[in-house]
Amino acid sequence: MLTTVLNIVLVGLPVLAGLYSFWSACKKDGFDQEKAFDLLVVGFLAGGTLALAVYYIGSKQLPVEIGGLNIFSFVFGFVWITILLSIKWGWSVYRVLDNLALASSLVLGFWLVLQSFAGRIRIVYLLIGIALFAVYYLFQKYRLTLLKSGFTFCLIGAVFCVSAGVSSPKIVNLIFIGLLFTLTLTVFIFRVRRLYAGHKKIGSSPHIS
Repeated sequence: MLTTVLNIVLVGLPVLAGLYSFWSACKKDGFDQEKAFDLLVVGFLAGGTLALAVYYIGSKQLPVEIGGLNIFSFVFGFVWITILLSIKWGWSVYRVLDNLALASSLVLGFWLVLQSFAGRIRIVYLLIGIALFAVYYLFQKYRLTLLKSGFTFCLIGAVFCVSAGVSSPKIVNLIFIGLLFTLTLTVFIFRVRRLYAGHKKIGSSPHIS
């Protein structure tokens, strides 16, 4: 019982921190607060449904063991529905994805720090967690100064996919890591094309020598 409660705390606290970070960032960017909350709920449902489907297809067992759910399928489902809803509501997909990527880095960093003190101290977890906190702080504070919107998601997403692919080389993991990397690459291509089109339009203006 105590172990179950501890596991819930170790996962719940980072998730709550990430949810608040995402909601707060969306509010700061001027997005509707209620829709931002709806996006989180729908994202969890979409990601959870996909993760449950992957679990059942792979194990054919019920009830579901939470620890057996594939986190990469959950992340892919969450990101995909985030893109679809952002397009539907006329939001900036790139800003929303940036907020989601930063919130995810906070969740992972917080979780690693907590895990580093759960039982035997793990220095590697602690160092990676602190590094992720630093990334979160720097990009949250200087995001638009360092990178155009959309590129924060692409950078964090690419690093996550490469790291996950190296550390979790199971076939089912690699499938969703590959899908997530493809989605990240697609966002990057569309963002670069949009920037190029904007610069080309400015350069062709008769008022620009």
